[in-house]
Amino acid sequence: PLAKNAAPTAIKVFELAAKHRLDACFLELDQHGPIHNATFTIRLTVGRLTAEAQGPTKIIAKTLAAQQILPELRCLPVPAKMPAGNSAQKAKLWRKLRPLRRPLTPSCVCMI
Repeated sequence: PLAKNAAPTAIKVFELAAKHRLDACFLELDQHGPIHNATFTIRLTVGRLTAEAQGPTKIIAKTLAAQQILPELRCLPVPAKMPAGNSAQKAKLWRKLRPLRRPLTPSCVCMI
């Protein structure tokens, strides 16, 4: 079930998650079996969507989890773009923040 060009599947998930303003996170749930023949269980969470997959390597398990979640992620509506703020408002904000950007100096010295 793993396609030859499946490696970018996880990248596509992260790109779509960013477009939808969602966090994407892989979590290794389990590794069992001998080192030379281990099976990995990975959970992928994107927003409220979750998928779990097992594979002989972490990469394959991550790719299988990404393949499960990708169709659901593609069906989500893309949120509208945030309106850009007024440049005059941004300049005013930067003027307010500028004094706070000076280097911090210690106000007291601790002696032991």
